[in-house]
Amino acid sequence: MCKDYDPSFIVNLVEKYLPKNSSIFELGLGAGIDFKELKKSYNATSSDYSQIFIDLYKENFPQDKVLFLDAKNFKLNEPFDSIFSNKVLIHLSKDELKNSIKCQHNNLNKNGIVFHTFWRGEGKEIIENTKFVYYEISSLKYLFYIKEINYNTECEENDSIYLVAQKIQLYHKS
Repeated sequence: MCKDYDPSFIVNLVEKYLPKNSSIFELGLGAGIDFKELKKSYNATSSDYSQIFIDLYKENFPQDKVLFLDAKNFKLNEPFDSIFSNKVLIHLSKDELKNSIKCQHNNLNKNGIVFHTFWRGEGKEIIENTKFVYYEISSLKYLFYIKEINYNTECEENDSIYLVAQKIQLYHKS
């Protein structure tokens, strides 16, 4: 969505919390920009629910581990130290996001950590047959055990939210 996207903010955030050579699983390969950077320092595996994105990426990087996978409901063969997504979970309904969080929890190592970004806003919309669900910090705090959450600028000032959370679970108020 942003023609001059620079992955350095995301990579620096991951490096702040995740030791080099840890295993990281990316939900949503897209064009592969974040994945190309993450695999430089981590044992990285990516995924996408679009075979087209996977095929385009694999034309240039056939050796990389990329899985066809739906972020709504998945089971991996091995747990990872971290799960990462950049504006991918916004394509899930709120119920689908809760299910994805359960799947992420089940596929993380004991002290696993997640890194996710979301477009900031409220409500949802369909653009060219693609669902977009927007969030504010207040609504995300109820879904994750937050280590760090804040606004980020990707295209326009404070248009995004990033979060870092420890082995995630659904938040249950007593």
